[in-house]
Amino acid sequence: MWDCKPSSLVDDSVEQLAAEMGEATAAVGWSYALFTGMTIEERINLMWLNGYRVHTTIRGYSMCPWVATHRHAVLAVAAQPTTLGALFDLDDGSGEIISTIWHLVATSALVVDLTVRLTPESTVSVA
Repeated sequence: MWDCKPSSLVDDSVEQLAAEMGEATAAVGWSYALFTGMTIEERINLMWLNGYRVHTTIRGYSMCPWVATHRHAVLAVAAQPTTLGALFDLDDGSGEIISTIWHLVATSALVVDLTVRLTPESTVSVA
């Protein structure tokens, strides 16, 4: 369960209620989070990744055939935590592996910290 409030409206009483809601939802097997917004870095990262969150096939037509070609190789390298830069170095200049990396991040197959600015030094791991 998500409770969305701007941070300007969050005070001690809201935090107390959020703690109580967290306990109540946990008692029935749910989770609860008080969402007060995103950092600018997180917002920009999510907007950037939205361009790579595509279905690889639509009605049988392959939209990004290279994703299927490179997916397993990228995931194999990222099986041990690595960096975006190390993954980018796998690309042969065609951009296919870089596109595949962003697609895998956008679809949560690869994990990066989206709350901070993404750089070649950003740590990447398999979900």
